[in-house]
This record gives sequence, C-alpha cells and structure tokens, in this order.
Amino acid sequence: MTQQFARQKAERIVEETAREHGLPVGDVYGGGREAHVVAARAQAIRRVERETQLTLKQIGRLFGGLDHSSVIHHLRNGAKDAAAAASRQGGV
Repeated sequence: MTQQFARQKAERIVEETAREHGLPVGDVYGGGREAHVVAARAQAIRRVERETQLTLKQIGRLFGGLDHSSVIHHLRNGAKDAAAAASRQGGV
C-alpha cells in the first residue's frame, strides 16, 4: 500500500467514523475532549492503525499533531472502551 493510498484510506475512515457518530469530520481530527468526540476519535485511530500501513507518528500527524504515545493511549483506552460498550449491549 503506497503512502498516498494509505492516507486516502485513512481520510475515508475518518469520514465514515464522523458520519457514524453524527460529528463534523473536523471534530474527529481535532482536539475536542468531549466524551463522544474522544470515543469517535479513538475508534477512527484504531481503524486507521488496523486498516492502513501508516506509522503511529503518521497517524498522530493526521489527527492534529498527536505524538506517538498519544496514539498508543487512544489505541489502548479505545479498545477497553469498545469492549465495555459491547458488554453493556450484550455483545462480549
């Protein structure tokens, strides 16, 4: 996967996530701290990490200049939050 293709795929993922959460795309990229925005951003970061070959540093740049440790934080905490939500909904 070329870097340009990976970035385009990442942008599509962010657009899909924003639409799914009823948010403007800029909110998913930005630094808003409201719980529903952070949850959408974490979901988008997880998908971008899983579905593209972008590095953590590149993913951080895509999401408003996060450093790689912030991306890791979203990956770890987002996975925990997703598991808890699935459990509440009778999934996991």
